[in-house]
Amino acid sequence: MSTKNTSQFNMYGYKDLVTNVFNKIYPVIAKQVIEYTEIKKGVCLDIGSGTGDLGVEIAKLTNMTVYLMDISLDGKNIANEKIKNENLVNRVIPIVGDVHNIPFNNNSIDLIVSRSSYRFWKDKTKAFKEIYRVLRKGGKAYIGKGYGNEILKEEIEKTMFKINPQKWYPGKKEMNLEEFKEYFYKALEENQIGKYDFISNKSGNWLVIEKE
Repeated sequence: MSTKNTSQFNMYGYKDLVTNVFNKIYPVIAKQVIEYTEIKKGVCLDIGSGTGDLGVEIAKLTNMTVYLMDISLDGKNIANEKIKNENLVNRVIPIVGDVHNIPFNNNSIDLIVSRSSYRFWKDKTKAFKEIYRVLRKGGKAYIGKGYGNEILKEEIEKTMFKINPQKWYPGKKEMNLEEFKEYFYKALEENQIGKYDFISNKSGNWLVIEKE
């Protein structure tokens, strides 16, 4: 979720939105990530994890150790509560960290996930350099924005329109696949990342990188 300046982002307000509006998407996305990447063991890093929802769902579906990394201390504190409630304290670890300076050793992460935080990365080239650095050979990164499926997307849009009609108005233009690709191409090329693919459907767009 967030790599925004923490003074500008209300993580507790976001927690309420996740609990009341977005909560259904994370189990669906987690399942999609695991099915597509076929990675079920090792170490997972959720970048811009926000309140920790995607990483927690991945932990519930796998035997992975999952690190929830967000720049917000509030995000870490909220995630801690969630981890305790899910009895995952032995496998899910929330940390404060920045995608531009990931606090992990080279070749140490099997799976990286990130939903929606890429929009807040100040330097995509540096961010992808860090992502590629910490991935193990054969490790994968699953980065983008999505709602799980079209039905969930429509439900969320209707609910959010009632909450914030100025931002979630009907017919709102979203980034199409070509725009999504263009958004990342330069950073991929500058880091000489050659093995990647794009996933696109009516519920969202994702970039999947594999470290060679």
